[in-house]
Amino acid sequence: MLVIIAENGSSIARQIEWLFGFADLTHPGFSVKSELETDQDRIEFASRFILENIGIAVEASEGTYLDDMLGRFAGRFPTTREFSAYARSTLKDLSPQDQPDLVLMTWMEREEILFRTLERHLIADRLSQRFAGEASTGVDVDGFLSFSLSVQNRRKSRVGLALENHLELLFAENGLRYECDQLF
Repeated sequence: MLVIIAENGSSIARQIEWLFGFADLTHPGFSVKSELETDQDRIEFASRFILENIGIAVEASEGTYLDDMLGRFAGRFPTTREFSAYARSTLKDLSPQDQPDLVLMTWMEREEILFRTLERHLIADRLSQRFAGEASTGVDVDGFLSFSLSVQNRRKSRVGLALENHLELLFAENGLRYECDQLF
């Protein structure tokens, strides 16, 4: 059972109402859902973002691409530009001209799922090496903390760069001129 309490009228309350489809309740303020009733109940990019902001971890992975990614990227993280292109290549029959908003969200969602799949594998591999260190503790605490910080920093910077990469292609596909000194 999941119980969520949010301040009435707050931004997070509105996000939760949207996420779980509680906009038109018979009894506002309280509702029970026993099964997924609509397409809105599917957890996608925006939904995962909201859930992660309220402290609920959502695990999504795309195992069918893991072997391909490990081979293609030689068991390492590629540049964000390379990874964005790869994520887009796994999706077919999308028209940036006909539905640019949907295409952008689909590209972002696919990249996030693929990245988390690759990241989970690479991090598990690194954690299995146990950060061997000092004889007294057997663990290199500084090495572990440094690794953890690099994982967090990679996640933060990658999402913004991925958005820039996808927007760049979306703009080009739609013949839009733009200027940006930050695109990589």
